[in-house]
Amino acid sequence: MEDTAGARIEILKAAAEERYKALHIIRERVYNTCTWCLGVFLLVAGWIVQKGDVMGISQRIFLACALVISVVIIRVFYLRDLERGFRAQQRVVVRIEDALGLYQGVYPQEWKNAGSDGSHGNFFRAIHAVLYVGLGIF
Repeated sequence: MEDTAGARIEILKAAAEERYKALHIIRERVYNTCTWCLGVFLLVAGWIVQKGDVMGISQRIFLACALVISVVIIRVFYLRDLERGFRAQQRVVVRIEDALGLYQGVYPQEWKNAGSDGSHGNFFRAIHAVLYVGLGIF
């Protein structure tokens, strides 16, 4: 009986470790995507400054629309999909940690809300805000 419980704990610990790695990878992808978007904004702004010619109104409108559409596509499709995966991984981690008994005095109870609508994480909201501010400044 003891071996079965020990094996179960080892399996749960290994599963938690894999979920933690997945969460880290998703965070890194989101961060890199945001960094690349801001870099593209700077690149385009630098190109406009170096170009020297004044852009016509139709060129400005086209460029602004292209950048807005790009950010919307990245935000609506790519980042939303990563956020769904991130929240799903968080919910699995909470169940594993609960099975390991980590919410009985080790972790705060509010951490059990991770990945649910009641969680207070701001990572994705902050990333979206940075993208919007970067686009607005451009």
